Amino acid sequence: MSGVDRDEEAVKLARSRVGGKFLVAEVPPMPFTDDAFDFVVCFETVEHIAEDDEFMREIGRVLRPGGQLLISTPNKAVSAPGGVPVNPWHVREYTLASLTELVARAGLEVRHVYVQGFPPKIPRGHRIAWRLQGLTWTLPGSVRSAMRAFLGDAEVRPLPGHHSPPGFWVLHAVLQR
Repeated sequence: MSGVDRDEEAVKLARSRVGGKFLVAEVPPMPFTDDAFDFVVCFETVEHIAEDDEFMREIGRVLRPGGQLLISTPNKAVSAPGGVPVNPWHVREYTLASLTELVARAGLEVRHVYVQGFPPKIPRGHRIAWRLQGLTWTLPGSVRSAMRAFLGDAEVRPLPGHHSPPGFWVLHAVLQR
């Protein structure tokens, strides 16, 4: 297992929990050789990187031909409804179309689209509600289902068939070279 983060403390924590090669670096570029990985996981990272096209090309560079990417990022419609990210650390946020286009420009083909994090029905305090929802995993399924209307839902699901906007996009893509 390998990983990279710009934060020294995050890298130290990763090293303490998992064996592997964890590096401190600003990306892009990525401090790995060409064709180094069969699989790259990039959760809630791309929205923090100013050079998102270059970052995505770097992911393509370090993936082997046919390699897979699993990437997630906040849904701009939910997390930046006024067009400007609320999170001060986010450079930009993505619609499904803009994220799909970004991935495609790097030579990756989106194979599956998933959604995660449906907001609760209560108008305020949704971040607290999402955290509370995470504590319900040990409860019976019927209780969790009944609480979803109030606390929201963090389950990852395929895109089709959902009417409310998700909090996050999750894409599975394959390198086409």
